[in-house]
Amino acid sequence: HLQDPYITNKEISEEMPKNSLMFISLPAIWEWVKKFQPNGLNQEHIYLLSEVHFEELSDASGFDLVEKKYFAEKHSIFYVFKNRKNNYREPVYKNIYKESLEIYNKYVDHFSITAENINLKIKNFNLGKNSIYIFGAHVFTQFLIAAGLEEKNFNAVLDNNPSKNGKRLYGTSLITHQPELIAKDYHPVVIVKAGGYTKEICNQLKKLNKRVEIIL
Repeated sequence: HLQDPYITNKEISEEMPKNSLMFISLPAIWEWVKKFQPNGLNQEHIYLLSEVHFEELSDASGFDLVEKKYFAEKHSIFYVFKNRKNNYREPVYKNIYKESLEIYNKYVDHFSITAENINLKIKNFNLGKNSIYIFGAHVFTQFLIAAGLEEKNFNAVLDNNPSKNGKRLYGTSLITHQPELIAKDYHPVVIVKAGGYTKEICNQLKKLNKRVEIIL
């Protein structure tokens, strides 16, 4: 969520004592985009940040890499850095523009096709009889709608955050409800495109209503 990760890291280094440790959890954006997760690139994640670029900017801003570990099939990367302090340089980034552009174009094309396919699947349901929902009162849903998903087909957005209950998902006319809303529906249909959280959400919905049909 940083406008300039190099400058921010450098400022952190200046404030930390020499040889002190910094622990960072970094979202593996590169992997998210390659796996077509809708929270990969958006108004919050504004860089297609690769590991090699992040490690280079960290070294240039005064940090030595001590350790790194991948979490949950490269959902995130945990780093430990030691602060060298007052040993800064301009980062020299490896040129991966061609590879980045290819991944980005595939990402955009994928969601345009995905939105179109979901619209076609929804048409197979009786919109007067079936309640149609989409999970996630956040960027997941906004991204799909921006890609062409027709919001007029949905009864509501489902989200586990109680503070969002009864509120409108900004940028849309959709009102948010907690997932328990589907419990009494005879045959609810829920769109779930939630990246690394998809499996967990699907299990939750099936526990609430065994007749739920999930479109992935």
